[in-house]
Amino acid sequence: MNSNHPALISGGLFFVIGLALAAALFTGLLPHCWHNGPSVCYWMTRAAGGASAVVAFLGLAMMFSRSAGAGFGMAVGVFLNAILIAGVAGPLIGPCPSPMMHCHSITQPVLIVAAAVIAVIALIEIRRLASRRSGYSPHTTMVKDAAFSELAELCRPSPEGKI
Repeated sequence: MNSNHPALISGGLFFVIGLALAAALFTGLLPHCWHNGPSVCYWMTRAAGGASAVVAFLGLAMMFSRSAGAGFGMAVGVFLNAILIAGVAGPLIGPCPSPMMHCHSITQPVLIVAAAVIAVIALIEIRRLASRRSGYSPHTTMVKDAAFSELAELCRPSPEGKI
């Protein structure tokens, strides 16, 4: 793993999966219905496509991030977007009520599986980056606080008015 870019591989995975899913949803490769205008599953594909585009963007940003802390935050964002994709495919919007339509038999399962894969990869990356985040530990914070207290004590004026 490249130490200058701690989330390079996972960011690339998120970018590819998010971009492929968004492209499939926005170009019609994953079907949706159109009954005298847009129906519920049309809006499901649009909302899931938007969340997938956010996953792709966060993956691209993770690839170029040099900070494990920033990668950690973006991985949390990817995880939350994966939950949103699964929610849009299920209880939030969902497909048409007709179980015989392609949005029910193809698009909804693909969205749920893709969201699960993204979420699992994001959880693994969150755990990995949480252990690599630099600059924070209870001991480091305690040492910095003690050093700040000593510096503040040195800079405090004496009762005679001299520093």
